[in-house]
Amino acid sequence: SIEPYFNIIQVWLTEGRLEDWSQEFIFYKDNEPLDEEDDFWNNMFKSHDYKGRLASENIVPLRLLEGLDQKIFVSGKSIEILSKLDHLLNGKFSVKFDEENNNRILFVDFVQNLESQLPKIAKDPTPTKPD
Repeated sequence: SIEPYFNIIQVWLTEGRLEDWSQEFIFYKDNEPLDEEDDFWNNMFKSHDYKGRLASENIVPLRLLEGLDQKIFVSGKSIEILSKLDHLLNGKFSVKFDEENNNRILFVDFVQNLESQLPKIAKDPTPTKPD
């Protein structure tokens, strides 16, 4: 099922937490401590070589995330950094999300959008005869 991946994306992009308890998502947080000299932006979050792994098993990657994976990666890192800064500032400059949109579930939105794009199937399966 793709639903757990949408849940991971939603939490990362809305709350600034990359939560992947099974270590299956395409991105991961490197838990190695960084020196002050290290580049936080480039070294804290990394991408699994999922495309190479799929190719080695002769599996074609889903085109669903094609082009979106890097946007999700940069956006997730940005939100997580902003969330950490807010925490360091003791919430003095907390950003409030639009409650209506923040409570929506990304997977449900995806399914509804997908359903709206699919051709409608007639409710009466009996074929009509031409005049």
